[in-house]
Amino acid sequence: MQSIMNLKLIIRLLSVTGLLFVAACGSDKQVRPEDRPAVPRSIVIGMTADAIQLSAFENIFANILRTEGEVVCLIATGLPDLSAGITMETLNRAAASAHVDAVIINRMVDESQRGSSAGTLPEYLDQITPVRRVEADQGLIESRAFNITNGELLWSQWSGKVNPRGRLQDLAEESTNVAKKLAKSRVLFEINS
Repeated sequence: MQSIMNLKLIIRLLSVTGLLFVAACGSDKQVRPEDRPAVPRSIVIGMTADAIQLSAFENIFANILRTEGEVVCLIATGLPDLSAGITMETLNRAAASAHVDAVIINRMVDESQRGSSAGTLPEYLDQITPVRRVEADQGLIESRAFNITNGELLWSQWSGKVNPRGRLQDLAEESTNVAKKLAKSRVLFEINS
């Protein structure tokens, strides 16, 4: 009798765990597999060593994309120390292991860096290596999305002015605004169409 109750408990836990997993990476609508659009998978990278900025640039940003209808199944990048920058080799290795379609890179920039016009992911990585600390009291959050397969720039956006050493709430608010703009653009879904 005890083993039957234990088995029922295990089955209940597995079904709840399965529902939570589906809810985390999916949608609450029931859609037949053949009617589903190709789901984009993205890796979100915060180019910073600052823990508060990292939380706003990765965790909060990815959560907003999920709630706004985009699918981001990977937050933690597993990349090495970002103070040395990111190479295409390390990025391709992380993207391949996670089976992602796009990479979204968020970083703090000062006003003078806003005009940067790198068109492809390799060009962008060459421009931003290594990560430069914003010393001014006001900076901008720069967000760029690239197709990981061909390196094409899909989307770019800058936040309003924000204090780079500010509180998480302030950084999160601007990061949220930028993430919502990306979700509304629907560019991630165009990758697989």
